[in-house]
Amino acid sequence: MPITYNAKSSIINEGTAEIERYVVKITQLAGIQGDEFIRTFPFTLDRRNYTAFNTIKDELPPIKKRSFLGIGFSAYRYNNYIQFYSTYKSFPLKKDDTITFYFENDVKMEFTFLYNNKSIGFMQNNVFPIKDADLIFLSENKLLHWKMTNKETGLHMVGGFESQEGNKQYASEKTGQGLFRKMAKEIFEAKTLLIKKYNPLD
Repeated sequence: MPITYNAKSSIINEGTAEIERYVVKITQLAGIQGDEFIRTFPFTLDRRNYTAFNTIKDELPPIKKRSFLGIGFSAYRYNNYIQFYSTYKSFPLKKDDTITFYFENDVKMEFTFLYNNKSIGFMQNNVFPIKDADLIFLSENKLLHWKMTNKETGLHMVGGFESQEGNKQYASEKTGQGLFRKMAKEIFEAKTLLIKKYNPLD
């Protein structure tokens, strides 16, 4: 029976001279430090968010500064998962809710949640299993924006790597996109190394 392993992507601040020194590390679950996800935000000037903003206006800055959609990755044995963390009550990431990623050349990747969500502090969390090929794709392609949809209400909101006051993870959209790609790459590489370590004959 193979040994169970866990790995998660985690953003660690390695310096204060410039935001770009934030790097992504893969750590064993014991001893994780810092955020386990990258923070993304709804586009403030996008007309597609008009209805959503009318609904969640009390959950947005400056009223609430800790307001985001977090995205991270984890690997458990041979399975990969993309993890989402929402602070928005209107987007609780329930089973059957959807998050769609949009890339260049009209390519998109859709995640419809298969499991019930769970509360983690002031956030709601849900996960979606993804294949190695999906991790590789995410590590090699620029995520332009996401769309989050509440199936029950039909409410949707678009966002991405928009700069926000108080966000210390990245200073620009380009840096955020680069960090996200690196997270996907390193979680895939970490899982691959762990498989080789614990199952050298596979």
